[in-house]
Amino acid sequence: GDQLPTWRTMTLLFQADREQHCQEIAKLRETHVVVCDRFMLSTLVYQPLQGLIETGLMTYENIEEMLKSQEIQERIDWVSALNEHLVKEVWPTETFLLDVSVEEAIRRKGEKKTDLFEHRLMWEASRRQYLLAKAASTVEANSMHLINTEQPKEEVVRLIDERVSELGI
Repeated sequence: GDQLPTWRTMTLLFQADREQHCQEIAKLRETHVVVCDRFMLSTLVYQPLQGLIETGLMTYENIEEMLKSQEIQERIDWVSALNEHLVKEVWPTETFLLDVSVEEAIRRKGEKKTDLFEHRLMWEASRRQYLLAKAASTVEANSMHLINTEQPKEEVVRLIDERVSELGI
């Protein structure tokens, strides 16, 4: 129908995909270096935000308040609990957080068709959530490397290559 699934339903659908993906990663990691885009952290960022924007609970005016709200924290905790076993099994050694301003993202996207997660308010909220995750004093945050992608592509590549070389890969 016209009604979107609830945020919990969408999270469970993404979780089913994540489970399969992580089984494949665990097997590959036995013999290979595995590189993924949008891994587990994206689930912890996007899924708790879903529904808040579509229902009007999160707006530009209250975005900061909502991101610090008990409701968001409860959603993050729920999603984290679903992923707890995966975090232990396949959490990435290194994460490159490729940061770009929302204005630049919109400019780059141009007139391309958007999906459920591709609109300005979701981008604002998710970018802030990623930066909050980076600012957290956790093991996961310490393995995150924030890279400003508004600089020339060659510099972005150099920064990633430099870190990868330090890992001996």
